[in-house]
Amino acid sequence: INDFLYFKALKPIAQGYKFVIPVPVRKGVKNFFHNLIFPVRFTNNLLQGEIKDAGTEIGIFLINSTFGVLGFAQVAQNDFDLHTANEDRDKP
Repeated sequence: INDFLYFKALKPIAQGYKFVIPVPVRKGVKNFFHNLIFPVRFTNNLLQGEIKDAGTEIGIFLINSTFGVLGFAQVAQNDFDLHTANEDRDKP
């Protein structure tokens, strides 16, 4: 069932989306959803005791939500050099 759903429905829809929608619009949609997941990243940082990273997340969210038009543009990352913490990095 999973293979049928993937190959007969989801993959053709994704290919059509990729063919019809230009790259800048697709990137904007990706940025919007990254901005939308802010509460999850913020809570995760708080629960791990990463207060500085949680504060950075707030900054990124506020800047991208206002100047980046709901997060479609990543103003915080590009103009303010703020980045989401990489939780896969090795910590000393």
